[in-house]
Amino acid sequence: MARRDPYEVLGVARDAEPGAIKKAYRKLARQLHPDVNPGDAVAEERFKQVSEAYAVLSDEDKRKNYDEFGEVSLEGGFDPEAARRARDAFGARFGGASGGPGPGGFENFFGGGPNHGREEIHFEGDLEDLIARMMGRSQPSGPRRGADLEAELELDLAEAALGCERRLTLA
Repeated sequence: MARRDPYEVLGVARDAEPGAIKKAYRKLARQLHPDVNPGDAVAEERFKQVSEAYAVLSDEDKRKNYDEFGEVSLEGGFDPEAARRARDAFGARFGGASGGPGPGGFENFFGGGPNHGREEIHFEGDLEDLIARMMGRSQPSGPRRGADLEAELELDLAEAALGCERRLTLA
């Protein structure tokens, strides 16, 4: 199950003070606690979500990282300094907002913010070109692959089901 936005889970604004976050957590925790709702799997799951959300928002560093990088910051082993270096390198290589995550910053690109990770990046070229640009080369090494060709070929049902050989001449 995907994590939900901790602000949404606790029902607090993104600029909420620590006291407001704690108050919202305590209210929800009392309502959803397994001792109050024995055998209620839905309440138990919500209680876990509320506890996880509070663990993020009550810790100043975790909250700051979540606000900056979104959900990816909650993964084990997340290194905010490495993420900042990657963001800066990405922005430098691809022209900042025009090729990067755009308004709202890196958090929108990785799942936080209002677009929930649905930011689009348009890149002309193939994956090899993209990797070459990321590695600092202006042109990929080695020969380039040719453009795709398309042609229509009519087959009857028996040929399609049983297979056949046809000769195509590409000009």
